[in-house]
Amino acid sequence: MIRLSGPRAFPLARRIVPLARGRGVRRGTGRLGEATFPCDAWSMPAPRSYTREDVVEIHLPGAPPLARAAVDRLLDLGARSADPGEFTRRAFQNGRIDLAQAEAVLAAIRAGSDAELSAAAALLQGEFSRRVAGLEDRLTSFAADVEASIDFVDQDIDLLPSVEALRRLRDLGRELSALLADSRAAEVASDAPAAFLVGPRNAGKSTLFNALAGTDAITSDVPGTTRDLLEGRVEGLRLFDAPGLPGEGAAGAVDREAAHRAEKAIRGADLWVVVVDATAPEVPCAPEPGRPAVAVVTKSDLADGTAVAGRLPIPDAVVVSAVTGHGIGELRSRLREWAGAAGPGARFTLSRRQLALLRQARRSLDRAAESFRAERSPEFAALDARAALDALGGITGRRVDEEILDRIFTRFCVGK
Repeated sequence: MIRLSGPRAFPLARRIVPLARGRGVRRGTGRLGEATFPCDAWSMPAPRSYTREDVVEIHLPGAPPLARAAVDRLLDLGARSADPGEFTRRAFQNGRIDLAQAEAVLAAIRAGSDAELSAAAALLQGEFSRRVAGLEDRLTSFAADVEASIDFVDQDIDLLPSVEALRRLRDLGRELSALLADSRAAEVASDAPAAFLVGPRNAGKSTLFNALAGTDAITSDVPGTTRDLLEGRVEGLRLFDAPGLPGEGAAGAVDREAAHRAEKAIRGADLWVVVVDATAPEVPCAPEPGRPAVAVVTKSDLADGTAVAGRLPIPDAVVVSAVTGHGIGELRSRLREWAGAAGPGARFTLSRRQLALLRQARRSLDRAAESFRAERSPEFAALDARAALDALGGITGRRVDEEILDRIFTRFCVGK
């Protein structure tokens, strides 16, 4: 079968096969030069098609040379070969499906059992997407009210009383918790997901890596000690320790090359473990929208890591000391939670990325509620509400970086 999608799908297809008038199938004879062949050609005009574009599907006899000749002719006429997952990506970009449903297509392709196929079909039907979209809409209204109240913080006008804000956050939190209870992580057959320690040079990444992975990577107070990518297995994840990112004191050519290689590898990670030094707090770079991340404040034996964690833009934060062991157990639990699955009664089977983003949204709401209870400036709650929106938008695709989309859709095969 050959599939064409786009504004030139019909005129290109008509050069080699007869098409029905409007929507439908035309059974007839196609032509390639002097050769003819039987075919069925399905015409699906926009917007009532998978991609919401004009789509033609040409069904040929099972002869690979014939299929190759037909594809070559279409390419000569001006078509181009589809990228992996491009048809589903167009369906997403044209509003036919959201990102959660697009990932369900991939899950259906990879399903190895009837149970896995049923779980993918449940996501494709859209109930999970509707519940997330509903949360997004209500959270957007809440965030708008919080940000509007900032303009009147110095005046005797209370646009959003704390009691009302806490009630709305409580309702949102309950709904999000119910959605989490209904979800579990899909099993990954190929390999364990990759988590990268991301942070400035000399932030304590290698010491933390040793404490988690039980290794003995060389550590020192000299920036740039780590130059190669180190890998260990931790709580069902492949944990990588990489050199510090570019622009963080990498003076020599070797240091700069190591940093640039690390940055390239980190972009392909499933989870960022952002390492922040409590004695010199600096977030090297914020994760792109849609990328799960957990912050780890290291060296809490030398400075107040809790205060640093409260100021970070990443809501999911753990304070640790790799020297004393403080917080290492909590961090292991957090990584295990990210990699693990919920109980068998869950209705939705999600990717680990989706499940992690749901948890990030829940923790962001908790932080926003804590800001209101502590009577802090509404700016703090506004930041946490936006962080929760970014997490939910990373699931539906409303707020997601192109790099994340590329990573998702390149996992598809060509033709899907």
